[in-house]
Amino acid sequence: MSSSGKIDLFDEDGALREPLYLALCHIFSKYLTPLPPTNPTAQGSLHPPPPPSSSLSSTALDLFAKDTNGAPFEKSTKDEIFTFFDTVKINGGKEEGLTMKGFEEMMTLQTENDEEETWRDLAAHGFDRSLNLVPSKTTTNSDGK
Repeated sequence: MSSSGKIDLFDEDGALREPLYLALCHIFSKYLTPLPPTNPTAQGSLHPPPPPSSSLSSTALDLFAKDTNGAPFEKSTKDEIFTFFDTVKINGGKEEGLTMKGFEEMMTLQTENDEEETWRDLAAHGFDRSLNLVPSKTTTNSDGK
C-alpha cells in the first residue's frame, strides 16, 4: 500500500500485483461471450481468470471502451491494439481477438505511462483504490453482463 492509501499496482520488480491482475481478469471476462460464471472471493463476486483460449473481438473492445471512457475506440487505436498486443485469430480466421495476455499488456503500458488513467478505468468498472469491487458501483457492461 502506498502512503496515499491506494494499493501499489506494480511490485518491486515491475510486475502487476495480483489484485490488479484479478481486477483486469474480471474486467476482461465481462466482455467474453459466453460470460464465465462468477466466483465469490474475498474481494467480492469477481469473474475468475478467463480460459486461455478466450479473446475479445473488435466489437467487445468497443463495448469495453464505451463502458470505460464513454465512447468506442477509434479505428486507428484498435488497429494499434491488434498490432502491438497479443492476439489470436477468431471467427474462422477472419478477425483478430485480443487475448487476456494482450489485455494485460495494454493495461500495463497504460499504467506505466499514466497510472491515474488506469485508476479511472478501474473505478469505471466498480473498483475502489484498494482494488475491491464495490457492490454499489455499476459493474455490468453496456450489454448487461
